[in-house]
Amino acid sequence: MGNACILAIILACGTMFPRVAVLSLLFNPEITKVLLLPVLVITSYGLLVTWLLWRKDGKKQHESGHYQPEMNPLSMRIALAFGAFYGLVVFFTHMAQFHFGDGGILTVAGLSGLSDIDAITLSVSEMSRQHLSISLAAQAILLACAANSAVKLGMGLIFAAPSTRGWLVLGLLPMALLSLAAIGLL
Repeated sequence: MGNACILAIILACGTMFPRVAVLSLLFNPEITKVLLLPVLVITSYGLLVTWLLWRKDGKKQHESGHYQPEMNPLSMRIALAFGAFYGLVVFFTHMAQFHFGDGGILTVAGLSGLSDIDAITLSVSEMSRQHLSISLAAQAILLACAANSAVKLGMGLIFAAPSTRGWLVLGLLPMALLSLAAIGLL
């Protein structure tokens, strides 16, 4: 995995944070107000690391060739899979809150963040319009983002060339830790 791939991973992870802010804005703007400062800090950090890596590697020739995705992200199969995952997250979020309270919500958020952040973002944003506290919804979203960043870091460390692992750690570990730190401040 070359520096161009590492740059793309860090940039994608950094843009995950504004994406959840926009999703929460659409469903409950009150959550976005709570998330705004952590999202700005974490996104700025991700963009800074991306810029530093791009500057370091900008003069070098990146891997060339045409990228051909293996599957269309807009296909019906992908949409149905997301719908099914979202349904499961909604179900487990409600069940976890009913049986385990706030800890159940955070547990589901951490687990769902291992693969996707959109489903938990939508779920807790909607729940916060009914009975879930804004603070807990924001904490759940940040925990999902931290879990997602940690998974990306772990996968990158497994598959990346040893020479690029430092950039992954520099980019993704602080994003996950800043997310966790923000939870403690909410």
